This record gives sequence, C-alpha cells and structure tokens, in this order.
Amino acid sequence: MLLTQWHRTAQDGRVWAWDCQEQEMVLLIPSVHALLGDNPMQIKGEAESDQGDDLQDDGDANSDITVQSNRAQGKKKSQESGQDMMLRIRQFMSCGEPRTRDDTLAELCSQFEAGSRIGGATSYKKRKTASGVKDVYQEYFINQIQAIASTKGISKPQKEAKITELRKTFPASPISPIWRIKGIDPHADTPVEILHVVLLGFVKYFWRDAVNCTKSDHDTLIARLSSAQVSGLNIPPLSGCTLVDYSGSLTGRDFRAIAQVAPFVLDGLLPSDRLEAWNALSSLVCLVWQPEILDVEKYLNDLELAIAYFLDCTCRVTPRWFNKPKFHVLLHLPEHVRRFGPAMLFATEGFESFNAVIRSCSIHSNRHAPSKDIAFRMARGNRIRHTLQGGYFLKSAVVEPSKHEESARTEQSHTLGAHLGHGDWVCASAKVQKLLLAHNFGMGLLGGVDGNLDMELGFERHESKAGELAGRICRKTKWSQTLVVSKNPSLQVIEEREVSLPESMFLANGDRCHWNSWVVWRGSLAEGMPLTTCIGQIVELVSFARKAVEGPLVDFATIRRSLVGGTHPVYHMPRPQSVEEYFIIKPKDIICIANVQHNCHDRKCPVTRTKTTILERERSTQKVLEVVHSNSEDVILNTVQMRSSAYIRPFSRRTPRENRESIIQNAVGMELQSRKKTNQTAVASSTP
Repeated sequence: MLLTQWHRTAQDGRVWAWDCQEQEMVLLIPSVHALLGDNPMQIKGEAESDQGDDLQDDGDANSDITVQSNRAQGKKKSQESGQDMMLRIRQFMSCGEPRTRDDTLAELCSQFEAGSRIGGATSYKKRKTASGVKDVYQEYFINQIQAIASTKGISKPQKEAKITELRKTFPASPISPIWRIKGIDPHADTPVEILHVVLLGFVKYFWRDAVNCTKSDHDTLIARLSSAQVSGLNIPPLSGCTLVDYSGSLTGRDFRAIAQVAPFVLDGLLPSDRLEAWNALSSLVCLVWQPEILDVEKYLNDLELAIAYFLDCTCRVTPRWFNKPKFHVLLHLPEHVRRFGPAMLFATEGFESFNAVIRSCSIHSNRHAPSKDIAFRMARGNRIRHTLQGGYFLKSAVVEPSKHEESARTEQSHTLGAHLGHGDWVCASAKVQKLLLAHNFGMGLLGGVDGNLDMELGFERHESKAGELAGRICRKTKWSQTLVVSKNPSLQVIEEREVSLPESMFLANGDRCHWNSWVVWRGSLAEGMPLTTCIGQIVELVSFARKAVEGPLVDFATIRRSLVGGTHPVYHMPRPQSVEEYFIIKPKDIICIANVQHNCHDRKCPVTRTKTTILERERSTQKVLEVVHSNSEDVILNTVQMRSSAYIRPFSRRTPRENRESIIQNAVGMELQSRKKTNQTAVASSTP
C-alpha cells in the first residue's frame, strides 16, 4: 500500500518544495537509490530459515525474491555424497551469474499462470524450486486460487467460475509493488546490510559458539574480557559477566566490542583453526567499518582478499557454517561498495535509534490503535526537527491551520497550485535553537538521549579543538624540569618559564588521550626528512601559561617513538618496540589513539582473584578475578580496532592466500568422518 502511494504521488505527480536559498519554488523528483534493510528479512519465504538451505544459483539478497532450497518438504532426503558436498561448497563460496530484472519478472508471470490453473499447484511448486524465485506477495493470491481449486464436492466448471470472479478482485498486477518503482532493480539495489550480516550474523554465531566451547573456562574468559584494554576503541570497559552469561541476548554494540578484542581474550581457549577464523573475522570487521575510502581499487582488492580468507578459515573449521546464507551474501559486498560507497552508508544502524521512540509510543499508548500513536509521535518529531533546523513553512498554515489541514487530505496537496497564493514562506528564529540548551529541553521533546541528541536533530556534533584540556592539571613545574628537556638538553632556554602538565587532552578527531596513551602521529624524524606516520607513547603533556581568554590548551606532547616490529605468530599483529627517541609533537599532528593489548600469550599472564570490587561506591573486601600482567612494555598493536582503522591498517599484516581446493577437500573429509561416527553411534544405540 505504501509503495503504491509512493508511486502515485511522488513518481507520477512530483513534489513541489520551497528552496530557502534561492527563495523560489523547486520541483523535486524523488527516486529510490537503494532498498536498505536486514537482508534475511528482505528474503521472505522458505530461504528465511538459516538451516538446511542449499544454494542453487546466485540469487543475491533481494526483496521478496528468495533463493529456494531443493529439499522436498516432508520427505527424507538421501545423505549428500562427498563429491556433491564439494560441488555445493565451491558454488557457495563464489558468486554465480547474477539475476536480471526482466528474467525474474518473466518467471513470476509464468508462476502466476501455473498457480492460477486448476491442478497447477504441483507445477507452481516445481517452478519455484527449479528457478529459486519466489514472491510472497504474489503467493498470497495464488493460495486463494488454489484453495478454491482444491475444494471437494464441486465440479471443475464451478471452480473455474469462482476463480474468475476471485481474480476480478485482485489488483491489476499481482506481482509485488516493489517491481513497479521506477529505476529500481531489487536484485542489484538491495546492498549487503553489514549490521545484521556481519555483527548480528558472523560475530554472533562465532561468539555463541566460542562461549559454548569454553564452558569450563568461563571464569578465565570473563576475567580476560573485564581486563581488556579499551583505550582507543571508543567504548567503555567491558563487562565480562554480561558478554558471557548473556551471550544469546547481546546487541550490535556488544558484538562490535567483542570483535575488537576476541583474538586476545580467546587465545588458548579455542583450537587454532577456530582462533584463526576469529582473527580473519576481526580483520574483516575493521575493514568493512570504514567511513571513508581514499583508494577504491586498493580497498576493494583488500576487501575481496579479506572475505575470501574469512570464508576459507570458516570452511576449515566446519562447512556446516555454510548452511547459513549470510556467508554467501557477504560475497556481494565488494560490488555494492563500488556502487553505493562505504558499507557504513547503507547500514541500518542509524535507523535502530527509532526503536526507543517506537517502543515508548507503544507502551504509553492510551488508544486502541497504537500504530496511529506511533505515526503521530514520529510526525510530531519530524515537525520539531524541521523547525529547529531552520526549515521553512507557509505563514498562512500557522495563521489558518484549518484550511491547510483540509487541503493536506486531498491527493493534489503536493502540486504547485496547492502552494501558490497562500502567503509567504517563513522559518523560526535562530533563538529557537537555544531552547535545546535549557535543562535537556530537546531530549524531553524528542525522547532522545544525551549522546545522540545532536545527531537526531540533524546538527553536526561539536568537535573538540586539538589540544583542548580534557582533565585536570596534574602539577606545575619549571620548563627546565620537564622530561622533554632532560631527554633533549638542546631545548634548554635562557628564560625560565613555568609550565603546566595536564593529565589528558582532546585530539582533533575527538579522542581523549592521557599520559601513557599510544598514538599514531605524523611528523619528521629528523630535520630535512619527509613526513612519516609513526606510532609512539605519550610520556608528557606540556601547557604554557596564556591569557585567560585563550583558554587552557596543550602546546605539545612528548612522545616516545616505537618501532613496529615483526608479526606475532599467534595474534598475527605487530609488536611495537619502544626506543629512546623522544619527539615534541603538536596536538594537531596526532592523528588518533592506537589500542594496544598485552602479550599475554608469551608472558603466560595468570588469572588471580586480586581485584577489589566497588559496592555502593565503596571498596569492599570481596575480590574478583583479573589478569595480572608481567612486563607491561611487551604489547601487541591491535590492528583490528574499528575506530580510525584506516590509520591503523597500514601496520597490519597482508591477508594471506589459502589453497581453497585443499581446504574444501579436508573439510569434506572431516565432515564425512563425523557423519560416519554419528551413524555408527546411532546403530550401536539402537542395537538391543
């Protein structure tokens, strides 16, 4: 119904609007660029199930059109042979020939003709199975026809007469309205939705599997999660108990955090093949969540290699994971990135923020139609957002609202004539925006939360100035007594000055860095040398005294440089080695914070019950488990961090290439052996 209204009002009638800059009416011709949504939810029908679906050809994730399973319902199918399994896995791990809009429409028309005949139910089902195409919108009408065709006790002419009368009540086109939107190809214009496919897909599957495989080591896993270093990840400290005990009820935010620390916390708790699959998945996650792509061809090549390596590692663990269609859907991500841009642009994470508003409206509804309450609340929020953003509206609509309420109900309200001759277009004063600063006025008005209010209103979030103080001043000292002067005597000045040593500051990207924070910075290592990107650790922040009107700022940071060493054989990430080289770096030259994790694998860090807990804001005598590190300078650069991943990725290892055919053969061999053992166990248990 909504698609039909869109087609009639927007695409056929066009939309007139007021251009506030040109001060004139403009004609808008809306068009659908892409259909965003959870791909499994878009694929309605039998293939919606994650279990037991065999991929027949390349159906891609498309709305209402599904790739069908070739398993007959209600019949026991013979076990798949080794050759058939290898062929199926090869096809699953590669892209087939894409569907076309014309071929699918022709197939849907043929299915409707087959399903509209008396006795055509079997033919209709065979066509769906053979083609892998299914339209649930059309199936609704076919089921009504077949209900009459299968009625007993009436003759065939009577059935045909009833079917003829029934078809008169059908719409002119029984095919899904999605096909009637101009310029849309449901096969090509439904991009891979990374929130549900990656975070709520692969990460969720692997995490629940990891929690299930480490039941005897849950205490260790919880302690490692709670002790994980989160500096630079832009997330709060992890709650190990929540992530483990409630592994089946986590959200995308939780899985985002898990993906960035999993290679470290799962070390030694899982077999090597499963741990390598986690490494491949974490690398893929940080590569996919990049808001900006500078070199498209290089990025797409890296993405294709990362996807191929992840699928190879997954197949090595067990090919049973490929019963889930999301693993195949992922193969289409590179082509969608090339067409639509970074995958973050067509992710549905931004729309998830409306869930709280919808839930609130449903709970607090005092009517028998909660859907109307939701619609009214959303419309009210849209009006407020439009006003606060400086949007224009007709002055007469405020003075005489009754007339415009009546005209809004007509089908021609969007035409040019409906807006001409009704007075001037006006907007709210800029002072209206000041209401947002008055005791959470905006949050109460729109039901937002403090951290997301600016985003919900459409305003740009205020970025902190590079070098702005983010905490208190630790102490004041003389310039000659600073660490940077002691390491570089040539910096000694004749005039002694008093300086402040802040404990933290903001970077240009909004990150809050402290003493001992690891950062990525750009500078020259020696006079006359070109600029280069380096990694180091902040050992001192220095702020000179300045006028009060200028505000407190950090003038420079003293950074101890680190050399990026070889790749760790288990973590597959570099090991930064600090050297006795200290550089004075301006805050604007510090790019981002780098996350580092302790090398617990080589240091054999134990888990001990020594951490003091806080109960009711007081230290208690109760102790909990924590990881006790030795040699704190032995760290691993976390190259799978998602924030600022574009600057961390150059330090990561190159994605290895695997012999896929050998992996498939070994995986099928292990699967056949497992099946044989299962059959032998079943026979032994059934023998009296």
